[in-house]
Amino acid sequence: MIISFIGFMGAGKSTIAKRLSRLLSSPHIDLDSYIEAEEGMTIQEIFSISGETEFRKMEERYLKELIDSNTRKVLLLSLGGGSLISDSNRQIIKDNTTCIYLKGSAETLTKRLSKSRKVRPMIIDKGPYDLKNHIESLLDGREKQYVDTASITIEIDGLSANEIIERILRSI
Repeated sequence: MIISFIGFMGAGKSTIAKRLSRLLSSPHIDLDSYIEAEEGMTIQEIFSISGETEFRKMEERYLKELIDSNTRKVLLLSLGGGSLISDSNRQIIKDNTTCIYLKGSAETLTKRLSKSRKVRPMIIDKGPYDLKNHIESLLDGREKQYVDTASITIEIDGLSANEIIERILRSI
């Protein structure tokens, strides 16, 4: 069984998947970190050198590779916020994983991303006001993809990581 986590950047996909992997004694792979290790570059460097289109092709190739080569009983896989832009990725995820959408409001995501120290290519040059507008715009464009792909949706607003994990465990 592969459990994949989708949602907008800042939703806590990697954090929740890591904690859940410890609870379930199962491995966790963050697709972005996997791509960085395989390519020998950060996501930001890939975006700068090759562009988003090339990064999305890499993302699709590595996602398929991870799913096709999985031999584990349970694998937790966290995906980047834009990984569902690809029709192929959406189908691969729907067909091969139990997909959990960590759904956050623009307000919650803006607050989290404003505090984050992680470098994120899609928002690197955004001030607080621009950041919220950018998040709202991206959410508008991605929400349908997230909802259509997810097996389970967890509303994260106002919840701690432990509360989110409890809801996931009750749902799977």
